[in-house]
Amino acid sequence: MNPFSPTIGPRKDCRFLLMVAAIFLSILATSAPTHALTSCMPTCSETDGRFIAIFNGPGFETLTPNSLNLRVVVPAGTVRFSVGIFDGDHLGSQNGAFHWDTGAGSALHRYTLLADPDRDNIGVTIFEVMAADLPDNEWADFDLNPNAAARSADGSFVYTLKVELLEDRLSANSFKVRSRNGIVEIDEVFAFIATLSTTVDRQIVFPNFDDTDGIDAADKIGANYNGTFTFFFEHPGNTNQLEIWDGDGDHGNFDGTDSDTDDPNTPNVVPAFAPPGSDVLPEGANPPRPFDDSSQPLARFESAVTYTIVAPDGEEYENSNPSGNREWERFVLSSATGDPAIADSQLPTIPAGTYAVRFEGLDLFNTVALRPPFPLGIRGEIRRQTMAPVVAQMGLVAIILFLALLGYLGAGKKAAGD
Repeated sequence: MNPFSPTIGPRKDCRFLLMVAAIFLSILATSAPTHALTSCMPTCSETDGRFIAIFNGPGFETLTPNSLNLRVVVPAGTVRFSVGIFDGDHLGSQNGAFHWDTGAGSALHRYTLLADPDRDNIGVTIFEVMAADLPDNEWADFDLNPNAAARSADGSFVYTLKVELLEDRLSANSFKVRSRNGIVEIDEVFAFIATLSTTVDRQIVFPNFDDTDGIDAADKIGANYNGTFTFFFEHPGNTNQLEIWDGDGDHGNFDGTDSDTDDPNTPNVVPAFAPPGSDVLPEGANPPRPFDDSSQPLARFESAVTYTIVAPDGEEYENSNPSGNREWERFVLSSATGDPAIADSQLPTIPAGTYAVRFEGLDLFNTVALRPPFPLGIRGEIRRQTMAPVVAQMGLVAIILFLALLGYLGAGKKAAGD
């Protein structure tokens, strides 16, 4: 008898094989792919020139304050998440060139993540980082475990990323925010812009740019920006009116056509929500500055800027004449009235679900402000990636071990028979 042969009897041998098979099948049953979610504001791309931004100083004429609060909502049961900031520096440099920002020297900005289940911009500090410590033209991601101080009434974890300018310096800080396994949204007025600051940025956004023969349509072939921005929000559908405000859209062509008009359902005053100290004007017929459409061929994306609200049922409602220079205008969908002094469009009901706000024809360098449908938050791009989990790899290992075990038992029986 071979001293190294198995001493398992036929019945025990069978039971052992069944046990191994059961373990193997249970591993395979739990090896379904997982779906990783990344939420970005406004987009996840590093090359499209789309940003949210905070501005300060004369010349920018913006309607937003020099601080911004973004929410990061992490679903209940999440084990790990991250918060990332792209180009969080201000006028820093990468390989001797800075990207996306402008201003009179590097301005002092701070990014603070708070546990904020009440969404009141107050809470326990999770991390704090200065712009000078963040990379230029790169993502900086902070990996985190959910903190009990951020747990809200529905079990989710709510954080606020507070971005602040800490000094009175002429500056425009353009950046993006993302979260893996969390949703990034904004529930206050904010500004967004498609921009570039240097010839290096220009080549990133327009990789085929070549002005040796002047600037024409060929320079925009393969461009990473196409004049569009898209945002999303969830509406509960429990009202008869949906209202969104856009500001400083600068609607109007450089040739004087299709200019801003006095919006019939927006009062000719400064709205109560306008941040103190902003460069706001009362609503009226406010000619654009800068023009959108621009006279600069590279910056221009035809036609003059408009936006469309796409309802959950796919119906589209266009705002063909949004705000002019430094004013706020409201765009109202109503199921109660079609009176143009009250609503822009009438629809049978305000359906519940996901709405899209799609801007088109937005030129480079035209900063637009947006006030989401209060008190709802608005979000940007979401990317979902199907990933094979580690447990699937364990299933493969189980197959190998199972086959090896069968071979071992077979060899043992043969040796015992010998």
